[in-house]
Amino acid sequence: MRTKILCFAAVLIIGCTPTANPLSDRYVESPKASNGYDLAAEKIKAKLDANFSTLSPTKQGHYGIRMYRLTGDRAYLSPSLFRVFTLADKLQDAFVHLDNRQYINTYLKDIYDLQGSSYKDSLQKEILATPNADFYFYLTRVVYPMAVLQEMGLASKHHNKLLERMKEVDFRTPLLTKKIILAWSAQTANWVYWLRDLGIVDLSVEYNEAFKSAFETFDKTQISKFKTQLYGLTHIIIADSGYYQRYVNATQHRWILDFFKEHQTEIFKHATPDIIAEIGIAHILSGQKESEFVTKARKFVFSFFDPEHTWIPCKKGSFDLSKGEHRNVLAYILVTLPEAFHNGPFFMKDETFYDWIPRTTMPINSN
Repeated sequence: MRTKILCFAAVLIIGCTPTANPLSDRYVESPKASNGYDLAAEKIKAKLDANFSTLSPTKQGHYGIRMYRLTGDRAYLSPSLFRVFTLADKLQDAFVHLDNRQYINTYLKDIYDLQGSSYKDSLQKEILATPNADFYFYLTRVVYPMAVLQEMGLASKHHNKLLERMKEVDFRTPLLTKKIILAWSAQTANWVYWLRDLGIVDLSVEYNEAFKSAFETFDKTQISKFKTQLYGLTHIIIADSGYYQRYVNATQHRWILDFFKEHQTEIFKHATPDIIAEIGIAHILSGQKESEFVTKARKFVFSFFDPEHTWIPCKKGSFDLSKGEHRNVLAYILVTLPEAFHNGPFFMKDETFYDWIPRTTMPINSN
């Protein structure tokens, strides 16, 4: 029943049939597209907009929120609101099952079964199989949707109860544990800053030290682990920015920027365009827009741009839209970060969308 309701809501909110696309046929070349990188970035955005309906619902919502924050274009509000519906639905479901041991175990087993055989996947499986894996359920099914809803000025009707319950959970132990940081380098950064922003617990300083310790003995010739480290470092800065809602204090992240500078040669030798784009973005978010790394990152990332497909292909040369969405959106962000972001979006302050807010949510400041 819940799935049917969400599908119906999607049609109402987006105002289209499942095959229609509210973002198609609306591309006008930006007057800011004054150089090759800008023009390529605009073409990437145009391709994503034109093929928006082929993305999964999760990617549609994620894309809508990011693009609204970068551009302020109201065309991205509907997919952003659909993301609100899906998150509110997941949070309501988690609230109902907070004390259901079987439900939590089934969720953790489902996540376990999705893991592959890579180094990180093996670590994740090892952790998820322990009796102390409940933290993963709380972080992914409760904290995550709470944090994203809060970024848009919303909260669950059960927000206060959920908040108090999460304050009772020991997040410090898992999030400062070496093995867990190695297994989820980027995700742990996200979780730490969501916990901070929700007022549950601020582990950011301790986490930074734990992160340094977790990776300090790694040989940089262990390429997969080096990439994992880089990915985690970028997410510390991106998470601190509220996911493209504010610029960060470069002083607080000087150790990360220094690491990138020290290992710049290795980064460009071993890292993927995705990671290099994120490192460039992390520099810009830290006020280092004119840095040498940003210049090199743009040149490197867009050297993969295919003008015929107006797309940066995946590692194996595929131009699949869904598989390449992450890489191409990062490339777009790398050259288009605005001087000021468009926070939210805040639907409770928008008369067009006010009546469409899920009834399981409320303004964040309500009791």
